[in-house]
Amino acid sequence: MDSYHLPVTSSTDLSNETFISVYNTNNNITEGIPLENRLRHLASATLCLVTIVGFVLNLLILIVIQKILEDRMTIPNVLVRALSVTDLLNCFLSITIPIIAYSYPYILHAQPVCDLSATFLYGLSVASQFIVAVMSIERFLAVIYPFKYHSQVGHNVKKASCFVLGLTLYSTLVALLPVFGLNKNVIHYPNTWCMFDFRDRSPEGRFVVYLGFLNIVVALVVIVVANSAVAMRIRQPKKKIRQQSVKTVCSIQSHETEYSCKESHMQVQFTKLTVSVAVGLTICWLLFAIRILTNQLGVWMDDNIDFIAARLMTFNSVINPLLYIAICKPYRKGCWVILRNIVHYVTCTSVKKLDMTLAEAVA
Repeated sequence: MDSYHLPVTSSTDLSNETFISVYNTNNNITEGIPLENRLRHLASATLCLVTIVGFVLNLLILIVIQKILEDRMTIPNVLVRALSVTDLLNCFLSITIPIIAYSYPYILHAQPVCDLSATFLYGLSVASQFIVAVMSIERFLAVIYPFKYHSQVGHNVKKASCFVLGLTLYSTLVALLPVFGLNKNVIHYPNTWCMFDFRDRSPEGRFVVYLGFLNIVVALVVIVVANSAVAMRIRQPKKKIRQQSVKTVCSIQSHETEYSCKESHMQVQFTKLTVSVAVGLTICWLLFAIRILTNQLGVWMDDNIDFIAARLMTFNSVINPLLYIAICKPYRKGCWVILRNIVHYVTCTSVKKLDMTLAEAVA
């Protein structure tokens, strides 16, 4: 294996000592110039905030989705639940060890701990990418080919669940490749998180690197193409006129078409939600994909940009539940009911409890 050459970054003067990057071939541990104490505390605090907010929001969304699925077992809801589970686990399992590493950096020097952290982080990341890609394909079929979708795909929830399970198994296998001896999980700058070695020049190592890059690129291409087609279709003037006529019919007809009108409205909301989630994932993951490739090719070497790309990657698990709440009214109302009830009991009933139940809020 070629030696691991870290890029030269700006020096940090700590007690008049200059820290130089080193590579430990026995433990496959890389150490770059450490962060100043102020930056370390800031980075740790922001990561803790991301973890807590992401965990709480995704947990609330899962409770709301589970209540919705009792009445509306649809493919979009099933996919949103799968993505929320992935984000919840990512906040709880993947980011916890890096948070601890800010206070106890040597915890990652134990290879089993590094492997465990890297497996969770990489496996859940790949799973979330492909789940969003599946969501984009589902919305593409629903908008571009609505008749075929509703006749052949629309109510086949079991196949969608099996497909998500298959993606999960694939993501787990890919994440375990470095543990099996292909490539190796190493500590990355600023020595607080682990993932496979981006600069491994061995044939097996390059296979893992390019496979990781290919996974992200394939997911992003599918997401961009599918959602671009959806966005172009819903922006067409004829489509707008048709949607306006549907709104008019829904406003004047009685209970006979109330259910179908609500379903049409939910389809529009899911389409907007999928496009928004796809845009968020693209923003959070594009730079990381570029950094994997540039590190392997040995060009544009910069630890700080790698750190920014990794932090953007973790933000994705927090952005998704915020988008659910902002775009979908049932999710927003359901989360508000849960939070209001929690505050009601925590404050010993000094805050008035809402009259509606969770089932009424998401109906």
